[in-house]
Amino acid sequence: MEGEDKVEAAKQRLTDLNPGCQVETFSTALTADNAHEIAEGYEILVDGTDNLTTRYLINDLCVLTDRPFVFGAIQQFEGQVALFDARVGPCYRCVFGAPPPAEHIPVPADSGVIGVLPGMVGLLQAAETLKIILEIGESLAGKLVLINSLTAGFEHIEVEKDPSCPVCGENPEIKSLLDYPQHCGASHNNEPIDLPEGCEMTPSQLAERLEQGDQITLLDLRTLIERDISYIPDAEHLPYHRLREKLDNLDREADYVLFCRAGKTSVWALKQLHKAGFNKVRYLKGGINAWAAAFDSNMPQY
Repeated sequence: MEGEDKVEAAKQRLTDLNPGCQVETFSTALTADNAHEIAEGYEILVDGTDNLTTRYLINDLCVLTDRPFVFGAIQQFEGQVALFDARVGPCYRCVFGAPPPAEHIPVPADSGVIGVLPGMVGLLQAAETLKIILEIGESLAGKLVLINSLTAGFEHIEVEKDPSCPVCGENPEIKSLLDYPQHCGASHNNEPIDLPEGCEMTPSQLAERLEQGDQITLLDLRTLIERDISYIPDAEHLPYHRLREKLDNLDREADYVLFCRAGKTSVWALKQLHKAGFNKVRYLKGGINAWAAAFDSNMPQY
């Protein structure tokens, strides 16, 4: 019904389907201040969110309280499902690193999603949750499932714990829940990104320059685990969350091409490098996924 609280509408729908189930609702946003209280009494947290702010919050809460995090994400025609449990494998941050700035987070209305995809991802999450409860089957800990609704394809990618992860690594920096809107951006920004002219490079342009033997330094800004999923030969690895501390180790006269998964993090890194005096920096449009689509059909896209 129009104007009805979303969580109450969901509760009514669930109890209509199964009057025997117990549903508790919280008609408030999940924040660092209330997350522990809301999650109290629940052994498993399942991600049904539509924003990165809450996703990083859930992950860190699960790591800090030794709980499994059943992850699901959707965009356009593709989905992802995983079980993140830092006690036995990687957490969400191990795979996806630091959150991007607000202006580089896709706006749901712009990116869109095919209507059947939430159901596909949700059913896999439900199955994973039941496996944990019943202690049956093989869990998705250490695996990331990629779903392509256009090809009906399912791909399993092995992922490992990142020793430098800021929340579950060997020397964790995050020991309590953060003010996530400040770190991730609580809202979306549709303003155009002001970048210098000529800073974009397409996969075909990059391939042409590499074939010519031009002196280009490729910088892979993704996490170590993402690099294990796919890579461009001879690229140097510098995770985005380590960029600031490594600036003095980079040659300001070198010709750099930055790349990440889909291009958004590279844009933000490019802006930082330009401010720091790096003038020969461009980014790979569409990231390594665009490179894979153009030149390597066997390379996983995620």
